[in-house]
This record gives sequence, C-alpha cells and structure tokens, in this order.
Amino acid sequence: ARLFKGVRAGGDQLKTVLDTIRVEMAGVTKKDLDDVRVIANTDALLLAAITRAGGKTVYQSQRQQLTPNEPAFSESEPKKPDPNDRTRPFGPHKYTLDYGGKRENDPRYKDDLAKWEKEHAQWEKRKRDYERKLTAKRFEWKWQVTQRQEANVEITIGVFDLKAGAVVWASKPLVGQAELTGIAKERVIVVTGQGNAPSDPEETPLASDTASAELFSQALRKAVDAVPGVLRDHLLLPGDLPGEVIAAGGQPAEDPLGERATSLGGEQEIPIEGAIGVLLEADPERVVVKIDRPDPALKVGAILLAVADLEVRRDLDGTLLDVIERATVPIRITAVYQRTCDGVPVNPAQVERLKTRQPVRLPREGEAIPE
Repeated sequence: ARLFKGVRAGGDQLKTVLDTIRVEMAGVTKKDLDDVRVIANTDALLLAAITRAGGKTVYQSQRQQLTPNEPAFSESEPKKPDPNDRTRPFGPHKYTLDYGGKRENDPRYKDDLAKWEKEHAQWEKRKRDYERKLTAKRFEWKWQVTQRQEANVEITIGVFDLKAGAVVWASKPLVGQAELTGIAKERVIVVTGQGNAPSDPEETPLASDTASAELFSQALRKAVDAVPGVLRDHLLLPGDLPGEVIAAGGQPAEDPLGERATSLGGEQEIPIEGAIGVLLEADPERVVVKIDRPDPALKVGAILLAVADLEVRRDLDGTLLDVIERATVPIRITAVYQRTCDGVPVNPAQVERLKTRQPVRLPREGEAIPE
C-alpha cells in the first residue's frame, strides 16, 4: 500500500491474517478524501497496516508406557552344598574324611547334594515359567505427537491528514505474539514382552513456517491492544484538551463539578491537595486518568481518588475561600503510561458518579479509603 511500505511475509501468512480484506489506495483523489472528511465529520483518520506476519509450528513425538512392568523374579537360588562346609565359622567340618579320605564320600554330603539338585531343578523351572510369562505378556504404550505453534504479527499505525492527503505521524512497529501447545496425534500401541519398546507408527511431521489462522488472529489482537498506550504516549488526545475546545458544536463542555478544577483560559485554578490529574474516560471496565503531575506513588495496584462531589466557596469579589470535598470514588490503577494511567473503580457500582474532567488525587496520609 502507498501509506505503509515494506510489507514482508513468507508464504500465505499475510493472506491468512488479512483473509479476504483488501485495501487499495491507488486512484484515491483529493475529492474522495474531502468526501470522507465531510461524511465522517473529521479532519484525520487513524490507519493501521500489517507490516509483517510470521509463524512457526514444531512437532515432537514421545512414547509413554501405560502397562506397568512386572517385578523381576525374586526367589533366591538354592545354594549348592560344599564338601568343605563347616557347621559354623572356623568350626568343625560338616562332612568327615572317614570315607576314603574324601569328604565328598560322606553319605550326608551325598544326601544334601541330591536334595539340592532336586530343589534347584524346581527353582529353575519356576524361573523359566515366570520369564516365559513376561515374554508373552502384552504391554500398552501411548504414542503422541505434540504440536507447538507460534505466531507473530507486526502492525504500524498512522494518522492520515484528510486535508493534506498525507500521513502526518506513524508509530514504531507494534508486535503481537501468541503461542499454542497441544496434541496433534495420539495412538495406543501394543507390544509383546516386557522391556520391548515400540517403534513410532509413523514419521513425525516436519516443522513448518506457519501457524493456524486463529493464532494469527490472537497475535493481531495483542498488537492492536497496544495501540491506546502508544497513542497516549505520542499524540494529544481529545481528553487532553480544555473542555471549551473539545465540546461538540463549539459550545463549552459541561463541567460535572459546576466549576472546572484546572485553570482554563486564565481562570483561577482550584487547589486540591495531592491532585495529580483529571479523568478522561470512565466506565465500569476502564477508567483513564490524565497525569498532570507525575508522582512515584503512581504504580499498578495503587489507589487514586476521583473527587466526585466538590464545593467551592468564594468571596463576593470571586476570591477563593475554601474547597470542600464532599465525596470521592476510589480507583485502582491497572496500567501506567507516560501521560496517562488506566484503572478500574474499586466499587463498580460507583462508576455512575465518575465524570470526565473530575480531579483525581492521591490518598492523603492516614486517610481512610471509602468503600
């Protein structure tokens, strides 16, 4: 596209992200831009372009034995008698030399040997039978192929001036990443014989430079989620302007406090102890605060107080006498940017009391936070 150059992507990845969307800027005339400006009642458009999209899918196979192994044959082998055996350590011999000068000729030894031969033969048979059982037993194994997908989408946003017909500001690339791990294939394999591991029933798929369309969509949404923060850090948003400038139809914006809490057009500023800024947006899901006075206490999880009811007392000549806070609404910070911060009402039921341009301050030392 003419507005955002340098689009690069491999294969069909960019097509996967864009799907059937086509943006064709060629042939747009000055009249076309003027028509858009009139219809939209705006002087500029916020445009976005996908400048890069990449993915990767990796497969890995593994095998897990489901049927547990049987224990090894544990019966002890009978000990063969020895002609030189003794009745106890260093004691007398068990068999005598009275039969031809050889202990092997002792009838007791011959009886013990015959008894051992019989027991040993029985032991060997039991061992063979047990091992034959293990050789014939069927063992189940689970074969799996795990799949790990990654998707990266890079976008650039820009402000297009409909009067000038050109991009007047463009952001640095915003990158969204998403990943997903799951099982691509799974099968139960049966092998015969303990200790025999199965072979893979099929080849593991090769890695590829792509990912699913849903994963690309998730990565794109994450990149888009970063847009508000970039805009707040680099652009002057409508909420940053005085109420008289941003009011529809050129009329001064309605002030929910009855008197603006910041100096506008030379008015005397209303001093509020600990004030750090004003509300730009307020809804149950998100509250946006414009930061006029940065403070180290502005951290994620900290509490801010929006002044929801304020009484200003002045003398007859307009001199400020006193400022009395009647009610505040606590806000918990969820994100901090360079010039703004996001938050949520501690009590969502109080969101109706929040209005744009309300002063926002830090809690004072020892102050109880309202529920």
